[in-house]
Amino acid sequence: IAEQNSTKSTSQTKRMIEGGHFNVNIRNITEPSVEFHERTIDTWVVLQGSGTAVTGFSTATGNAHVEPVRGNPGVPNTGVEVPMKVGDVMFVPSNMTHGFSKVDGRMVWLNIRWDSNY
Repeated sequence: IAEQNSTKSTSQTKRMIEGGHFNVNIRNITEPSVEFHERTIDTWVVLQGSGTAVTGFSTATGNAHVEPVRGNPGVPNTGVEVPMKVGDVMFVPSNMTHGFSKVDGRMVWLNIRWDSNY
């Protein structure tokens, strides 16, 4: 998969399916990444490489976007920092900062996404 993409860019996305409120794509990164989607839920399946996934962190502007713990809206979800490798799956709720704080060379993952208000 990595050979299909240029090594000049540090982040690439290849859209496989577009469905309006949902899509499936393949992400390919060589450097840490930061993302935030107010309404979009992600499910990642690592296809190649390894790194450290993070969620619920503060952005450069000092904002930390996290969903409350389900069933208890008064308790904030502080997010996670977890090593990821080929075959690992991660669920990222909407309205939560997420990305990779460390990439070991190159990471490629299947990204299945849908809007939480769909």
